[in-house]
Amino acid sequence: MTEAGPGLLSLDPAWGAAIVEGSLVLRPSFPAGTTTLDLTRVRVRRTVLDLSARRRPGRLVIRIARRFGPDLGVDLAWAGPEPVVSMLVDDHPLQAPAVRFVARHEHEAQFLLAEDAT
Repeated sequence: MTEAGPGLLSLDPAWGAAIVEGSLVLRPSFPAGTTTLDLTRVRVRRTVLDLSARRRPGRLVIRIARRFGPDLGVDLAWAGPEPVVSMLVDDHPLQAPAVRFVARHEHEAQFLLAEDAT
């Protein structure tokens, strides 16, 4: 189990994770040659989460599952080089580059990314 301290998280730096005002902040980016990021049993205060990110052409899919403990606020944005065109959160379309929500069960966020025209 990965333990989170106050303000800091001992996660893979690719997740860009921190705790800000009691919420989990994630700004994932992928190191060169990497297309997946997976973490299980991440402890954020009293909440335990599973985190998964998949890089696909033109899209980033992030899944967050609360496995135990109280609901947890999540602030999620893409930290990669491509701009975000739009998002889907639990199949609800958003015209925003970032989202805040409360992790109550299992959630999926899809970032639709601008394709590189070069």
